[in-house]
Amino acid sequence: MGTIWGALQKDVPGGVPGLNADGQIFSGVSTPRGVTLVDQYVSTAGPTVSTPRIQLFNGASDVLAGGPDAVWFGGSALPAVSGSAGDPATSAIVNIAARPYGNYNNGCALCLFSTGGTQTDGAGRAAISGADWHEGVSANAGMGDIVGFYEHLDNAPARLILPVTAYTATSVTLASALTAEQINQLRAGMYIWSNSIDTSLTDTGSSSGQIPTARFYGGYVTGWSGNTITVNGWSVFEQAPGTGAVPDVTKLDTSLYSSRTTPTVWIGSPGKVFARNVYASYVEPTAGAETSLAHEYQAEEADFATYAKTPHSVKYSGYVLSPQSYGALNDGTEFTEDSAGVVVAGSLPIQISLWGGCNSSAIYGQSIYVASHCSKFDSSTAVGSTYTLSENVAIAGGMSYRQITRLQQDVAGANPNLYVGPVVTPGINPSVTNRTQSWYGHVNGYVNGAIKYGLSDSSVALCGSGTACGLTVSGSGDITVGPGNTLAFTPPGTVTSRPFFHADDSDTLHLQGSSGDPTNLIVSGAVQSGGVATSAGVQSNGDVETMNGHSVVVHPATQDNTNGSPFFSASDGAHLKLGNSGGTNTSLSVTGVLGANAGVTSGSMSMSDLNNVYRPAQDGTQMWCSDCKLNGVTGVAAFYHANGTKWTDSENNTLAN
Repeated sequence: MGTIWGALQKDVPGGVPGLNADGQIFSGVSTPRGVTLVDQYVSTAGPTVSTPRIQLFNGASDVLAGGPDAVWFGGSALPAVSGSAGDPATSAIVNIAARPYGNYNNGCALCLFSTGGTQTDGAGRAAISGADWHEGVSANAGMGDIVGFYEHLDNAPARLILPVTAYTATSVTLASALTAEQINQLRAGMYIWSNSIDTSLTDTGSSSGQIPTARFYGGYVTGWSGNTITVNGWSVFEQAPGTGAVPDVTKLDTSLYSSRTTPTVWIGSPGKVFARNVYASYVEPTAGAETSLAHEYQAEEADFATYAKTPHSVKYSGYVLSPQSYGALNDGTEFTEDSAGVVVAGSLPIQISLWGGCNSSAIYGQSIYVASHCSKFDSSTAVGSTYTLSENVAIAGGMSYRQITRLQQDVAGANPNLYVGPVVTPGINPSVTNRTQSWYGHVNGYVNGAIKYGLSDSSVALCGSGTACGLTVSGSGDITVGPGNTLAFTPPGTVTSRPFFHADDSDTLHLQGSSGDPTNLIVSGAVQSGGVATSAGVQSNGDVETMNGHSVVVHPATQDNTNGSPFFSASDGAHLKLGNSGGTNTSLSVTGVLGANAGVTSGSMSMSDLNNVYRPAQDGTQMWCSDCKLNGVTGVAAFYHANGTKWTDSENNTLAN
């Protein structure tokens, strides 16, 4: 175990390094191929087998696997073996153990740089507590960080930027022949871009706040010779490839991508940069011939184990996405309108799952807040207690306008009610990163109104100032106004008074104007009522009906102590009676003609009663004298003469019997 498998000579180029008594390497060696650490085991056939365990290669035979620039460090597959436990695995496990102790690259266990920069510039130094301690104590600001895995990427310059004279469908002709230094930079499979564009494409990105629509051509380098570089074919970046496209040296890009005025190619630079790209795949095995039992995937898991004893003794932040702008434009408009901190795509049944505990706020942001699912409300919760479920916030004029959804305990021992409505709070939330300092979860400020959902009676109410609930729809659909509230109506045009309904008690509904003026109620259809009392009259475009056995009472302008109020009533379907609530006689005055298709029946009295009792003041009053005689016939129509204060028959004769 532990030998270096190379040439047979020791400690010479192409040979093997020296080993100590424990079989450990004590001197290094380089070989044309690389360095290989092998494992030895006894096969079932008997002989000892030596196989590669770890190989450090310089280059790869597969151009798609990195070609001559690749450095491979890892395990090699072994043949299937059998034997005692402890046989080597079929591949090596790579472990990196480190103990970071300072800033920059001294602060990371593994530093990865994808860049065209140098070792001593910003691209080659890890941005970990990034201040040079050689410059004195000012470097202490922000010190103390270490990183397990540090990764740097940038839009590194192209390896070669070369002027162009012409294109074909599979090549580009350069303005001059390639130098040895330039050829040394070229690799098969490199990206190559042109500033020649397809003018048939329209830029739709710029007008919508996005990166301009790419219209330039690109391809892959396949070879080179003299002043010619061959490609696999040209196509427009991010467009479906066609065949036979030839870039035009007279149609050059003038967009954000390039504004060079001469035909140019860029070789070895990216069109898009990914910090990391995790690719996992799943192929369902054939039933009965399964090759794997894995059916569960997690793209990534970041565990954090704590063993704390003191409250608030440790701070943890999971994934922190922090784009930072240091250019002249740094107010967010430097980013395209489709830029996002987190993008969740695909057809997953659940795209984001927030699974916290009772002490966890699900979302805590500048404009949105979502609380834990644990309200901690129960039968002992004090009346007036509230619990905020969620909140949206907008700031204007130094005020925070908050749309809050909250539970509120209104009745002891009952279910809480759910309120949704705005709260205006002066100022700005002191903190959206510290729950102790934040006002999330507190209904502080001006409660401007709310919709109340009764969770005990299934009602819905509109509440002014968040608590004065005037209009309620019950669980059965009934609408209630009050208690003690009015239902007002605002007419169009200039408003001098608003009519409103209100109830002083359980028996009476009032309609009146806000200015105190009389208010009319106009009903275009029928009105059915157990009684209508009005101080300003009743107008109707349809029928006015009283319920069975009821009357229409008209109160006089001046009430006296003798007479009551006249009323109309009907004893049956054929008779309408005008009576008086005080029991006295009531007169009916008609300023026009009073017509009756079936005749008019006068009241009947004896001659004695007419002369001695009934003395109406109205001249021409007609009655029926039941015992009077005229022309030998009993029963006479009698008429009252005011100027003589007497009754006569139709011929003005004194009544006789």
